[in-house]
Amino acid sequence: MVSVEPPRRLLVTWADRGVDGPAPAHQVDRRPDDRGPVLRLLDHTDPRARYQRALVLTIPRGRARAQALARDMGAQVDAVEVRVVEVDDPSDYRALFTELAPLVAEVGRAAPPDAWEVDVLLSAGTPQAQALW
Repeated sequence: MVSVEPPRRLLVTWADRGVDGPAPAHQVDRRPDDRGPVLRLLDHTDPRARYQRALVLTIPRGRARAQALARDMGAQVDAVEVRVVEVDDPSDYRALFTELAPLVAEVGRAAPPDAWEVDVLLSAGTPQAQALW
C-alpha cells in the first residue's frame, strides 16, 4: 500500500491589528470580543487541516502589533513569521507591487505546489493590498 502525504499548508496574510500611531482611514475599531479575521479563520480551521506555517505581512508602523498577532497565532500554527513590507503608505499600489513581487516569488520557491497548499487570506490589509493578490 502506498501512502501519500497530504500537502503541508501555508497561510499568507496581512496583519489585522493596525499600526502604532494615528490610525489610517481604512482601520476601524473592533468589538472587544472580535479576535479579527486571521484568528477567526484559524479558530474555524479543522485541526486535521491546520497550517504548518504562516507568513504575516505588515508595514513598519505595524511591526509590534503584527508580532503580537503572530504570538497569538502560535497556538494554532506550528511556525509563524512576521515580514515587514517596506512601504510607508499601504494604499500605494506601485510601492506594494514593487515589494510584493519578490516576496511572492520567494513563497513559490519555499512552498512548491507539489508539497504545499498556499492560502492567502484577503480579509486583512488595505483594499489596495487585498487587490494585488
